[in-house]
Amino acid sequence: DDAEPHPVTIAAFDAAATLRAAVEPLVAVAQPEAGVTLVIEAPTSPLLCMGDDARLVRVLQNLVRNALRHTPEGGIVLTRAASSPDGVELTVSDSGEGIAESDLPHIFERFYQGSGEAGPHSGVGLGLAIAKGAVEAHGGRIWCESSVGVGSTFSFTLPRAPEIWIEH
Repeated sequence: DDAEPHPVTIAAFDAAATLRAAVEPLVAVAQPEAGVTLVIEAPTSPLLCMGDDARLVRVLQNLVRNALRHTPEGGIVLTRAASSPDGVELTVSDSGEGIAESDLPHIFERFYQGSGEAGPHSGVGLGLAIAKGAVEAHGGRIWCESSVGVGSTFSFTLPRAPEIWIEH
């Protein structure tokens, strides 16, 4: 159960490969079940960062499932892994209902449900709090940018792997 604290096992891993491993199983169900196109954009060259890749697979899948749930039929969910000034950045963007500006500062709080201005929100509000805890346990940062009626982008950064981990 993700709500229980687990020790974080930190090692160098390829964020691009982890993104593909997390999202590819959901691609097959996104179109038939939600009518949503799920896209993965990740470089073929490794994006080495530090973290617990198994835990981050769960974070990515949680963000993608949320995006699919809040994106109408015919919409798109885009996942991306890229190098950033802060290390490695992973994003999940959707063309969904968006999140009200008044709710944005609170969406990572446990049990926060939102005002419902931008549409119905389901679940008990633990997924984003768990994602935040996992990302911060890795020394990363997570945030959301959203516009009602346009969609949301959830992004998080992870520290780049030190040179000693990178094979030349």
